[in-house]
Amino acid sequence: MKSGAATAGAILALLASSSFATESESPPHAEQEIEALLSWVGDSGCLFIRNDSEHSAEEAEQHLRAKYKRGHKYAATPELFIERLASGSSWSAEPYRVQCSGADGTAIESLSSAWLHSGLRKIRSKDF
Repeated sequence: MKSGAATAGAILALLASSSFATESESPPHAEQEIEALLSWVGDSGCLFIRNDSEHSAEEAEQHLRAKYKRGHKYAATPELFIERLASGSSWSAEPYRVQCSGADGTAIESLSSAWLHSGLRKIRSKDF
């Protein structure tokens, strides 16, 4: 029977040897998925609210592209891109919000993080 320290050491060695994506190492298709997500934002027709200012979908795509260009090293996966760059203002810390039209024409507002994660699920379901 192994001791607790030996078991913990074995687990740490296994984790260290696993192929986890690092800050500088993107998994396959990560850039393609982020690119698809950025295009999806621009084509959405939704209104984006950033620091209490409204922006078109095209403006939101341009803004997020600029943030990704500057901070891509912090976004090795689409999930990290959403979490670290696309969910809120880096200078005010306020979350970005998205307002889209529902099926009945009413405005539906949500936090951009939840909306972007739903977009990523849609992109991935298309057999990326």
